[in-house]
Amino acid sequence: MPPQPIRAVLFGKLAVSTRFITEAQLQECLAEQRELESQGETPPRLGEILERKGYLTKNQVQIVLDSMAKTQKRRFGEIAMSFQFVSDRQVSEGLELQALLEKAPEPEEIKLTAQALVAYRRFFSQQRSHASRPKIGEALTALGHLRVHQVDAVMEEQSKVIVSCVECQASLNITGFTPGQKLRCAQCGSVLSVEQAESGAMELRLPPRSGVFQSPVAPAPQPAQAPQPTAVAPPPEGDLPGWTGLPVSDSEVNSPGVSGMSAPAASAAPPAGGLPAWTGEPVSDKDLKSASGPLTSAPPPPSTPLAHSALLPPGPAAAPPKSPGGDSQAPLPSRLGDFKLLQRLGEDASSRVAKAMQVSRDRIVALRVMRRSVMLDDTFREKFLEDARKAANLDHPNIRRIFSVAKIDDRYCVAMEFLEGESVYSILQKKKSIPFHDAVEMMRPILHALSIAHKAGVIHGDVRPSNIIVAADGVVKLTNLGVSAKADDSVLKVSESGRVAPFYIAPECVTGDRPTDQRIDIYSAGATLFHMISGKPPFQGKSPFEVLVKVSTEQIPPLKFFDPAIPDGLNRVVHKMLDPEPDTRYGTCEQVLEDLEAAVSSRPIPSEPPVAPPPAAKGPLVPVLVLVGFLIAAGIGWRFYQASERAGAFDAARTRAASARLSRVEFSTARAELRRFAEAWPGTDEAVQAERALAELNAREEQAAEKELADAEKDVAKLVASGRFGTAATRVNTLVFWTDPVARTDALRKLIEDAADKAWEAVAAEALKLAEDGKVEEAEKYVKSALASRALPSDERRATEIGKLIAAARERVEAANRAEAAERAKREAEERRLREEAEARKRWDKLSGEFDQFVAAWDIPRARKVLETPEAQQAGTAADRERLARIAGWIAEVKQAATTAIITTHAAWDGTPENDRRLRVRSRGADCRASGADLITLTLAVAGGGSQSVTWTELEPLTVAEALRRGADVTKKPQHELAIAAWCAARAAGADVTTDRGLLEEADRRLAKAAELKEDSAPLERRLATWAERLQKEAFDRIRTLVAESKFAEAAQQDRSFRNAFSRRPWAIEHAGELDALQKTALLAGTPADKCDWTDFTSAAATFTTSEGWKASGGILAGNGKEETLRFSAAGIEEISFLFRFPKPDFRLSLSAGDAEIRIEPSRPRFDLLVKREGTTPLQKALKDKGDEVRPRDWHQLRVRFDGANVTVWLDGEDQGSMAMTSLPGDFTLTLAGVSQTQSGAADLDCVLVKRK
Repeated sequence: MPPQPIRAVLFGKLAVSTRFITEAQLQECLAEQRELESQGETPPRLGEILERKGYLTKNQVQIVLDSMAKTQKRRFGEIAMSFQFVSDRQVSEGLELQALLEKAPEPEEIKLTAQALVAYRRFFSQQRSHASRPKIGEALTALGHLRVHQVDAVMEEQSKVIVSCVECQASLNITGFTPGQKLRCAQCGSVLSVEQAESGAMELRLPPRSGVFQSPVAPAPQPAQAPQPTAVAPPPEGDLPGWTGLPVSDSEVNSPGVSGMSAPAASAAPPAGGLPAWTGEPVSDKDLKSASGPLTSAPPPPSTPLAHSALLPPGPAAAPPKSPGGDSQAPLPSRLGDFKLLQRLGEDASSRVAKAMQVSRDRIVALRVMRRSVMLDDTFREKFLEDARKAANLDHPNIRRIFSVAKIDDRYCVAMEFLEGESVYSILQKKKSIPFHDAVEMMRPILHALSIAHKAGVIHGDVRPSNIIVAADGVVKLTNLGVSAKADDSVLKVSESGRVAPFYIAPECVTGDRPTDQRIDIYSAGATLFHMISGKPPFQGKSPFEVLVKVSTEQIPPLKFFDPAIPDGLNRVVHKMLDPEPDTRYGTCEQVLEDLEAAVSSRPIPSEPPVAPPPAAKGPLVPVLVLVGFLIAAGIGWRFYQASERAGAFDAARTRAASARLSRVEFSTARAELRRFAEAWPGTDEAVQAERALAELNAREEQAAEKELADAEKDVAKLVASGRFGTAATRVNTLVFWTDPVARTDALRKLIEDAADKAWEAVAAEALKLAEDGKVEEAEKYVKSALASRALPSDERRATEIGKLIAAARERVEAANRAEAAERAKREAEERRLREEAEARKRWDKLSGEFDQFVAAWDIPRARKVLETPEAQQAGTAADRERLARIAGWIAEVKQAATTAIITTHAAWDGTPENDRRLRVRSRGADCRASGADLITLTLAVAGGGSQSVTWTELEPLTVAEALRRGADVTKKPQHELAIAAWCAARAAGADVTTDRGLLEEADRRLAKAAELKEDSAPLERRLATWAERLQKEAFDRIRTLVAESKFAEAAQQDRSFRNAFSRRPWAIEHAGELDALQKTALLAGTPADKCDWTDFTSAAATFTTSEGWKASGGILAGNGKEETLRFSAAGIEEISFLFRFPKPDFRLSLSAGDAEIRIEPSRPRFDLLVKREGTTPLQKALKDKGDEVRPRDWHQLRVRFDGANVTVWLDGEDQGSMAMTSLPGDFTLTLAGVSQTQSGAADLDCVLVKRK
């Protein structure tokens, strides 16, 4: 899709830059234009679409133009307050400081503090040095109320012209100066000339001089001349600061005593020749925007006869950038490589140009020395060098030659042809215009030169009158090719900067919506040719913005208005060169030259017109018509460029109405002027327009008032949100349209007060929290900080109230601190007591450990001696020592009773095996029976004959415990039961897991029989609880390790053993869930879930069917009845496993699965396996005698496996045998019954696992 018409795009971009419309609105309207074009319709103009949609009004363009061209002059303080830079109170402080300096009392005599005192001392010292009284801007800056960039903005609003000294870069105010006037910089003393640049902006230049370089060669003497009187320009109007000291940064403005804030130099006296000493105001070390004057007339040419001003792009004399290398003010050396510098020609922000001698070639050149800071930009440097080198390869008589581009002593230099002559710009300043045939002759070689450059890939980008030189020999040359700054820039930068006059810029360079090529040079050449012929650029305006608006909205006037003799063909050629659309403009310079040649050659040669005999009746008609036509054309031309007195008055009134925006007074003044005009010119079109403008003014006043209040509401909301309540109140108080209270302003003030109340509530809450936390001083600082950041009248009251709350909190905190200190002392005493007790217990544990060692070794005397040592006297209480002494005595007694029981039992034995109740002892690999004993040894009868003797210490600990139990059974004394428990605890040290667990169980049983001895049994109970918990943790960790190592069978056995030993203890109950999970993992042994059926009776199992005698509770299925069954049906049963226990031995439990039946009858005791055969007597196999192993109240695991040919039985992990069978069972039945038909059996099931094939 082709691009949008460039004039429409340019107009839209300008409208966006004024913020009348948004970019989205612009794109919406452009899209509508494109849609209408695609439908074959002729779309309306962009402005009409914007107006129809309500985005832009007819008057808004004129408002922008007038407001940018002329700003109403107001006082400095008023502007600063309208910009919300300062408040009315702060301006009053500045005025009071000025008034105080008028009287100039000594600093010690005044009552000023802080920043105000520092500012007064500074200005007082300056006045002592004969400096002028500070202006309001300087006073506000010194007081810290204004910053430098804010001063810039206020002065720009006042249309003050601020430029930089070309020598020292001090910022100078030259408002009111005219081109040609001179002034002296008070900072460096340089004499400067005020000139008008091609853009129309004012700038300072050094008068032509030589010898400006640091060289050992003395400058040539200049002939003495009488000083010429020069008119002194008056100081500028308005309340402007007038200091001339060094520019300072924002931080220095707000920091008193900074060394950079030195006193400004006194104004210099008028020098000889009448040079003015007033220098204006240096306000910042940044580039300043200069307010451009009307771009409709050209200033007088500079006094230098050289054409090298064209080496530098025209525009305001901006201060060169201060590079890291410091080359902004340092003079150039007298020699750079092969070049000897002779004379300074000029400088700009990017380079300095000097006349130089190239020694090796013995020729004079113009040497451009680039600033280091500019060449630090890689993109700029590469593009600059590339274009310069391309241009250096061009050899054309109408192009200024570039001899070389090189880097010399870390400086980039361009050596160019040195020209003496005059630029077309200078010629136009003298002659105003150039005859069209001469202009064409001057442009023809320029077009040839551009054609050669374009073919070489070089685009000039800045063709304008100042870049075309007529050399001394008459040759026309194009300068700055390859080294000029390209004119493509954004619409905002071109329209707002004031530094670029867009007379010669192609529109596509500004819109930025399409690529640029050589056609931009054709447009610039056409604009230059138009200027040469007509005496003025194609479009003019009071500002760059207005020029761009006219480019986007107006048509170029025909050249015939300026010279009726101009050929039509030439007019067409120039207009085609200036076509705003690149696609309909000339594409190459050759096309322009061809049409230009044809247009000029068709021009008639001036000669005497042939005299033909006139007709009799119409002789005078032709001369009369010619004269009338001439007069009509002249009248039209005059009306095209001149406004009537009425139109001028109306424009002035309309402009003032358009600029009214800051107060009702301004609108009232503008309204009165429009009314006076309408009354003075009744009945005219302008009077009608004035009435319309009056209505629009009234509407705009209301809109401005509404906008001011709406903006204030938004600002207040933001300020309130950020906690700046005083600033928010000031914002409301400085409204210019709403000076009288109304509901909305009252609502704003209430909003501020309410928000301040909430903020103070938050401050109070935070302060009290800090105070309650004991940070009272921090809370007070927090309230002071909050008070300092606010400026409402009620803030002091609120802060006082919070202070009272903090004081009360302080009292509470101090009371709490005292209570905490007392509690801390109590706690420390308790901790000290506990530490002492722990140390004593540690010593006692060591002592009791030694006691246990002797008791376990049956060395009772030494055990008693341990209790009598000095360490024992300090380690425990007397009650503890007495208790252990009693236990030692009871252990000796029960041992004596045990020897008696052993002897008595042996004596009572009748010799038959079934009545042998003697103590069974396993000694030296043989099963023995105790036949005699004393306090040292036991006599053992060996099975098969013979005897042997062993000491009590050689016996197994559990055997000793059984012997001691028999002794206690004889004595029937609870103290002996307690003594056995104490000996078991002492002997457990160093025992294996099985022994350790057996001793614990025996100790539990013995201690239960000694419950009446509470004083002696309580410490032992605590010891057994700790002992049991240790054993449980070790056993649990062992099971977990076995499961992790996939040793499932061993893990299942350990789990069963754990349950039998510890299932009723607190730690095991607490960790029952984890233990059940390990049990399930061990029994499943890696079997997939889809190959097995599992139930632990915590929930109903759908695969198992039970009779009514089975009741599930707490994960246990309890059965009680004469014949209770549990059935399971599934094809291909491979293995059945379950855990069971029984409270008494008189029961029978049978498992029927297919042909096999397993019977368990502990009372007989019997453990049989039967396999039924079809038509034959069932096979029966008696398994191992399990009468002693199947113990009541212990859990046992029965596992039956079917492999298709055999059935194998395991009890508690031990293989009991197997028998052959025919097939795998499809179901099984577990039956519980008593040993007889009249008895009931009782049993518990923990879980049932069925594995399938």
